[in-house]
Amino acid sequence: MQHSVINKTNLEVDEARLAGNILMPSDKDMANFTQDCSTFKHIRKYPTKPRSEEERNFSLAYIILTHKDVAQVERLLRAIYQPQNIYCIHPDKKSSADYQGALRSLVNCFENVFIPSKVEAVQYHGITRVQADINCMADLLEKPVQWKYVLNLCGQDFPLKTNLEIVQQLKAFKGLNAISGVLPVKRFKNRALYHHITLENGALHRTDEKKTPPPHNFTLYHGNAYIAATRAFTNYIINDQRAIDLLKWSEDTQDPEEHYYVTLQRYPGVPGGVSGSFGEVNVRFIKWLDDNKYLECIGQYVRKVCVFGIGYLNYLLSQPHLFANKFYYDNDPVTLQCLEEMLDYRQRYPKSIHQFVPEFPVVSLPWQNLDNF
Repeated sequence: MQHSVINKTNLEVDEARLAGNILMPSDKDMANFTQDCSTFKHIRKYPTKPRSEEERNFSLAYIILTHKDVAQVERLLRAIYQPQNIYCIHPDKKSSADYQGALRSLVNCFENVFIPSKVEAVQYHGITRVQADINCMADLLEKPVQWKYVLNLCGQDFPLKTNLEIVQQLKAFKGLNAISGVLPVKRFKNRALYHHITLENGALHRTDEKKTPPPHNFTLYHGNAYIAATRAFTNYIINDQRAIDLLKWSEDTQDPEEHYYVTLQRYPGVPGGVSGSFGEVNVRFIKWLDDNKYLECIGQYVRKVCVFGIGYLNYLLSQPHLFANKFYYDNDPVTLQCLEEMLDYRQRYPKSIHQFVPEFPVVSLPWQNLDNF
């Protein structure tokens, strides 16, 4: 019965998409919707107080990098929003005026949501992707909220866990950063070992000029750009000269976000760091086209990444990861709606997590057999 309903829903969503009948509020719609903040927050049922003492005493910080579709950004914010947390939403400086206005209207409805004091024109593959994160990190450290961990997201992410479940998993990390990474193979290593320039069309181009070795004897690792990092590690990124020097060295590399955090994580003396290589941690689920480790994509691939459809939802809910990528509101709003309702259910019934992921939070972690600094 369940499969027949899913198949029927998939078919209806596909037909609606082909007919152009999937409607998503425009940025102008969102700007109007958020003019009356009280009504907007009431309709969307934003929480006004922590759901538990455990959550009250373990505030989180979030960075959300965005460039389009305020309606989808709002759904993500609502799914992770708690009044004790703090949120930095970075809009790409190149985004449209309607988008910028709608996002600011959304942000102005909350005391604990803000746009960073410095906004980047984010270049695909370039240093501005990391710099946008770092701008938010610097501002987050200045805010009065004493958050424990920061998690960085993009606008097409969505949580697979409630706030309480995320808190419980972060506690299980026992003060360590969750940043996966391995020694890079040649094709990834070359991204950081050659000087890159930006062409007139904005594309990043690799030259034949080799770079000098990384400063301070850093060993380059390659890993995920999306992390869960402690406050102490974030402070290290912003204020330690070695981290600052590595960022400067990375300015003319390709995809520096894929080596910057993971390389720092494995440098002696870094707060929350560990040595050695390990693969994926359960922070962010992503299904790549050439990755056979997970169930084959039910949805569609965009740039070799699965955009999840409703038929993938049960599988996602069985995974231990905190977030998943990618979802497109205007491609399959039913998947987001179902996931949103499931998270609302689990907030009301916290013990129900074990119906989905029997062993949660995960305590058998990939770095346990490695050395902590």
